[in-house]
Amino acid sequence: MTTAVDARKALIDLLSIQAPAPVVAHLDGREWAGLLCLARQHRLTPLLHWRLTREKRAGAIPEDIRKSFAKDFKDSTLRALAARRELILTSKILAGAAIPSAALKGAFLAFHAYPHPALRPSRDIDLLVPREKALRAYEILQRAGFRRIEEHTLDPEYCLDSARHLPPLMPPSGALRVELHARLTLPRESATGWENGVWERLIERPSAGQTLRYLSPTDLLLHLIVHAAYEHRFDNGPLILSDLDYLIRGEKIDWTLFWNLACEGGWTKGCELLLKLTGRLHGASLPGIPDASIPEFDALALMLRDTKLNYAARLAGRLSGRSPLQKLSLLFRGALPSQSVGMTPRYWAARAKRVASRVPTLLSSARHPAARENAEALARLERWLST
Repeated sequence: MTTAVDARKALIDLLSIQAPAPVVAHLDGREWAGLLCLARQHRLTPLLHWRLTREKRAGAIPEDIRKSFAKDFKDSTLRALAARRELILTSKILAGAAIPSAALKGAFLAFHAYPHPALRPSRDIDLLVPREKALRAYEILQRAGFRRIEEHTLDPEYCLDSARHLPPLMPPSGALRVELHARLTLPRESATGWENGVWERLIERPSAGQTLRYLSPTDLLLHLIVHAAYEHRFDNGPLILSDLDYLIRGEKIDWTLFWNLACEGGWTKGCELLLKLTGRLHGASLPGIPDASIPEFDALALMLRDTKLNYAARLAGRLSGRSPLQKLSLLFRGALPSQSVGMTPRYWAARAKRVASRVPTLLSSARHPAARENAEALARLERWLST
């Protein structure tokens, strides 16, 4: 039976530039099924299809797995085209109301960095808008037929001060949800100097006959790293390494500005870690990365962890090394945030429902060996990033 470690090793093997693929060559049918499941969790199957069919490494892959990769690639292509359509329509609505916007993350990567848009699946459409116009932009989209998603019940005004983006909206087509961002980072990570300069460095690129605005490649590089390392602790998967690789290979990065901004925000370690891993996995030559000891295996293991165990692992990682009183305080603050302005009765009802639904999963996954392993790796990463 495939273990989580086996699946991780095999996926790393497939994603690496190294050839041939010794681990993959010895997988049996059940192990291939485990690899496919993990690859789908992390949105890697379109990228695997692309690479394996072009690098002549598909011979060792079972036919049913190869067909699954091909189907996911086709589905991802259609989803990417739908995402671009929604991005263009949403940008037009905001522009018609004199509200500037800039597309974030996958919107640029899929169509301007990767060789094919299917290779960079997106879960939603992220748009940056000026903070002072964010609430108006939210109202305008709702008037245009965008609807609130039922489970996201926080008040938009509360989110403006306490979150990275306003509650998600679903466009009339129902294709992908749209998130309006008033800032690039969580409030506790916010770097005002960086975010003020972002608007001055925006770039424009043609897309399906329209001109859209995006973060500059340098700002996008930093945004991707901060989002993955400091906000998600790598639970958004190893696709980040391909993001960085294709972005750096295809765009001009102002490395002096990049490292200055990283230093200003206190993100140097996370940048060093992800750039070093990108070079290791994809063979990219990256400037300015020191040879300091970096916990590479922990990071790769965290990127490829089973997403079903994320909640338990992150909670255990945060509690690790704390006294019983500190643990109790952390759990209490998580259940009852100190800032309650804008939290409606619907929010509290939805929050109670989410907490109750997580209890069985937390109890079962807490006993899972992989969850404990991930929690220990998260605790090591937390200590390393904070020193």
